[in-house]
Amino acid sequence: MNAGEIKINITSKNVKTWSTIGARPTYGLAVMELAKHCEELMVVTADVSTSAGLDRFRKTYPEKFVDVGIAEQNMIGVAAGLADNGYNVFTTTFAPFQTLRCLDQIKVDLAYSNIKVTMTGLASGLINGPLGNTHCCIEDVGALRSIPNLTILSPADGVGIMKAVFASAESDKPTFIRLTGGSNNPVVYHEDINFKIGEAIEIETGHDLTIFATGTMVFYSLQAAKILDQKGISASVW
Repeated sequence: MNAGEIKINITSKNVKTWSTIGARPTYGLAVMELAKHCEELMVVTADVSTSAGLDRFRKTYPEKFVDVGIAEQNMIGVAAGLADNGYNVFTTTFAPFQTLRCLDQIKVDLAYSNIKVTMTGLASGLINGPLGNTHCCIEDVGALRSIPNLTILSPADGVGIMKAVFASAESDKPTFIRLTGGSNNPVVYHEDINFKIGEAIEIETGHDLTIFATGTMVFYSLQAAKILDQKGISASVW
């Protein structure tokens, strides 16, 4: 599969839909679309098909779906074994369990062994605050950045999620996709973007200062740039 040659259908209607439903259902739609192009796709979850927007995928492609139950560390081991046997594997569960609970398995089974698996952290940040501290995750990037051979993607909106899923499927490195925000995620990209792993995207051009942001903070950085502009300060946003 050459994901770089696959044209994702990005229309104003789709952009609005992805914004309305939020990151997790959009991720489920992205994986459904990926399955049409990736014969070797395999999704491994830890009892979160509904939460990850994957119910439709599970019913449509049962042979490509493995649910290990609430056993996240085992999920990484299963994913590593499948990937080592030629499958293009995506794992998914809530961000604190996908990362911190599995840190040793991620380090040894994936990164140190350079086994290509795409991990997806659902509801990272504080969006799951009503469920308590156990379901909040502000440490995932800090922990994973210290591990070599690991790519971290933090898409800004629905278009970014679509692009990140396909780019990570094509990558040969273990990758973590960090999903932030809930439903009614603000739109950052209203049309197609040139998304490449390892390259920043300039959204706003300025000459006084630069704001770097990832995830849902990109939208708020654009808002901050507008406020600065009213004060005569020109800010670029990447």
